[in-house]
Amino acid sequence: MDPWFITGLTDGEGCFSLFVRRDLQKRKNGAVAYYRWTPDFAFTFRGDDLKVCEQLKIFFGCGIVSLSHPVDYGKLHSLGQAHYSVRNIDDIITKIIPHFDTYSLQSKKNIDYVLWKEAIFILKKYRSGKLFSKIEISEEDKSRLQELFDALKKRLTAGHLNRPPQNPSKDGIKETII
Repeated sequence: MDPWFITGLTDGEGCFSLFVRRDLQKRKNGAVAYYRWTPDFAFTFRGDDLKVCEQLKIFFGCGIVSLSHPVDYGKLHSLGQAHYSVRNIDDIITKIIPHFDTYSLQSKKNIDYVLWKEAIFILKKYRSGKLFSKIEISEEDKSRLQELFDALKKRLTAGHLNRPPQNPSKDGIKETII
């Protein structure tokens, strides 16, 4: 696959995201909260595009490809979903980030990438071995991770939630109200 094709596909269909999970461990002197941050670079397609996911895995040399089973709601086109995902931080740092630093995203998705990349390097500081250690993340880094998480979340939903209302005109063309 051509590297610029991968970048264009990502501009249109890829996703740079962060997940955070809060775990409480009960102790004799109270509960302690741990936060598990997981970065994700992912694509989701219709099930009949599974081959694209497999080609992405070959191109990057990492990641997981999965296919959800189709749900039959009496529709002809219930094909399930094909999914490609990279969550391993070492693979992200050594394979995903170098690609997009070399073959830059051309759309507004580049803003997501820049925010996501910053979060990756913050998380990398607190990693030992294959899992994130239970090292306390500095308050400054916690705060910045939360800001990055909120910014990515807002950017992912902004196009859907903050869209101006539309009115159909009499001949069927929609006009945006400003």
